[in-house]
Formats: sequence, C-alpha cells, structure tokens
Amino acid sequence: MASKRHHYVPQFYLDYFVIKSARGASHFWVYDKAGGPARVQTPINTAVEGHLYSFETASGAKDDSLERFLSELETKAKPVLDRWQQSDVAPIQEEEKLIAEFLALMHTRSPRTMQGITEASQVVGIQVARFLADRPEMVREFLEQERLTGRPNIPSVEEMVENLRNVEERFEIKVNRKRSLVDSFKLSESVAAELFKMNWCLCRAPTGAFFVTSDTPLCVFARTGADRALLGAGFGLPNAEVTFPISPTVCLLLDRRHKKGRMAVGKQFVREANNRMAMIAERLVISAYRSDTVAALVAKHSFTRQLPKIDQSKFGNIFQQRLKARAAKNVAS
Repeated sequence: MASKRHHYVPQFYLDYFVIKSARGASHFWVYDKAGGPARVQTPINTAVEGHLYSFETASGAKDDSLERFLSELETKAKPVLDRWQQSDVAPIQEEEKLIAEFLALMHTRSPRTMQGITEASQVVGIQVARFLADRPEMVREFLEQERLTGRPNIPSVEEMVENLRNVEERFEIKVNRKRSLVDSFKLSESVAAELFKMNWCLCRAPTGAFFVTSDTPLCVFARTGADRALLGAGFGLPNAEVTFPISPTVCLLLDRRHKKGRMAVGKQFVREANNRMAMIAERLVISAYRSDTVAALVAKHSFTRQLPKIDQSKFGNIFQQRLKARAAKNVAS
C-alpha cells in the first residue's frame, strides 16, 4: 500500500531539534511566518503533506516509488549526520559525496524550490507568447495546422496575435504541481555536483547560542552587491555560502574559502546563520528552544513569504534573449 504522509523535511532530521521531556515526550518550537505565537509541535506532524511525492498510475493507483527512494537515501544519510554531531570529527570525502546528494534533494524537494520552478514556468509561458506575437507567420502556420485537425472556432491570425500580446491580462497560466516537482528534481544532480566541489566544515556553536532550522533547511547565500544578495540560488557562484544546521549545536558550512574540516564559531556566526534561515524559510522556523530572539527574527522576515521566489523580470529577459538567439540560428541554418 502506498504511503500517504510524505515529509518534505525528513522526520529523522527534525528529530535532532526536539526537546526530550522527563515524561518521554519529544517536541520543538515552531514559529510561523503567517503569524501567531510559537507552538509546540512534533516531527511526525511537521513539514508533511499528503501524497506529495506520489504519482498516479494508468490504473488510477498511487505510485510512491519516489517517496521510497527518498526514504532509502535518508536511511544512508542518518549515520553520517549522527557521526558529524560528535565533537572530534570532520567530514571525509566518501561522506561528502553521499550528503551532497542528500542535501541537493533536500533543496529540490522543498515547496519553496517547487514554487520557484512554477514561477519560472509561468514566465516561460508569457515570454513564448510575446515572442510569437512578434512573428505572425509562425502563428499563421500553427493555426493552419489546427484547422487541419478539425478543431472548431479557430481564431484569425490577428485575433491570436492580439491575445498573445496581452497574454497576462487575458489568460491565467497554470502549471501542474507534479510537473514542477519533476522539473525541480532534475536540478538535483547539478546542485549535488556544486556542493561536492565546495569546502566542507562542521561548525560548533558556543555555549549560550543555538542553531535553528526551517521548512527549507539548506540555505544558499551569495552577495551580489553592497546591499544585495541572492538567497536560495547561486550554488556555483565563487562567493556562495551554504549553511545546513544539523542540530542546535552543529551547523554544516560549505563555501570556497574555509579549509578546516571543523571549527568552533562565535555567537555572531550563529546569529547570521539563524538570520538567513529565517529569511529563506517558506513558512516555518523550527527551534529546539522557545526564544524571544527567534520570534523577533521570524516577525522581521515574515514579509519574505509573499515575495516571488525568482527575479521574474531578469529571468524573463534572459529567456526572451535565448528565444531570439535560437530563432536567429534556425534562420541562418
């Protein structure tokens, strides 16, 4: 029978952030960007969605083979992350290769990345429409082919061009969520390759400080100017910094500067890592402890929940240029 409850943040990973009570209960504190006070929650009921990774077969049954694949990878990753929480260890290359794959999938399976793919697909649809609106001969050829199929109510070339030119006002572009999931997973191999090339360092928090995590645990950050930065993208940039909190006391840092396999860090490092985590979180920030500081961070960055996941204008311009270059190449050939 196909499993129904799919965690987009692995349950075993969330367990690292629980507080064990004297009565045997396990919980952490969840801060919601949508508002409201911090609430006690358990890993089994956090970052979970019904049939998120299931696909429907031709017979209508649910196929959860993707969920099983993710579970198998998590089973392999857990002993490594367990070991990395010891105070005297550093990552070794064999472990890095496995965890690079695990982290890449943590990134591509997240709702935030899937939403970014959805937004990119919508931009592609708009840009293709605008591209065709300037090429009525291509529109005419398409409409003639449609007429040959016997399709009724074929618009004129002029009507179709006008619709394409005003596509955002006249149409709603919807993207199938499962398609976004598939396209997102296709990025995993390239993300893993970039992560593996970085320097890997385990950072231990000082006494009195702790790392938080979120529903988007892998955080990539790259400055693009004095007051501008990419968040959630740019793995291949020379100045990219990737943080992944493994537990309240240990955070994995990947960059192209640090050469140590492990190091003690100060409270400022922890504050910055938590600040970035609160920024990138899609909705939930997860803390082992109830904290006014964490609550303030979540409130400060609650607005990011409403922001687009990609720079749609920049992405649209780049894609439009590629379309024109491809068309020019086809004409030349």
